[in-house]
Amino acid sequence: MKSAEKQNSDVKIQLHKTALQQKSQNLNEQIATHKKRRLTRRAMLKAIDNSYGNISFIADLLGVARSTVYTNIEKFELQELLDSERERLIDFAENQLVTNIAAGKEVSIIFFLKTRAKNRGYVEKTEIDYRDQTPVFIENLTE
Repeated sequence: MKSAEKQNSDVKIQLHKTALQQKSQNLNEQIATHKKRRLTRRAMLKAIDNSYGNISFIADLLGVARSTVYTNIEKFELQELLDSERERLIDFAENQLVTNIAAGKEVSIIFFLKTRAKNRGYVEKTEIDYRDQTPVFIENLTE
């Protein structure tokens, strides 16, 4: 009886080892396929379009790592296009802010006044801008 149990156990172990080897082989094939995949300029252009410049989103669309996206942006000289996409997101956010202001949403109104109407006194603290002032030289009067 014990030898039958041992045999059954040995068979289970062997099946488990075979399954693990198969999984390992499949994983190695996937890695090899992934390494062979080269992105084209066209694929990068399509992925960047309407991504709002979100690198993770682009990487997910292409099925690659974020670092691969950065490498290919440099390789295909697409930084200007990526920046343009990011500007589109800012434009969208600004439009939403204007929509909220028009709808009388107080938080949006306050945010706008604090960030864009500082010159009219809508600030919480005093800010001093030293960029346009000439330097002041102090003489040593103790001599």
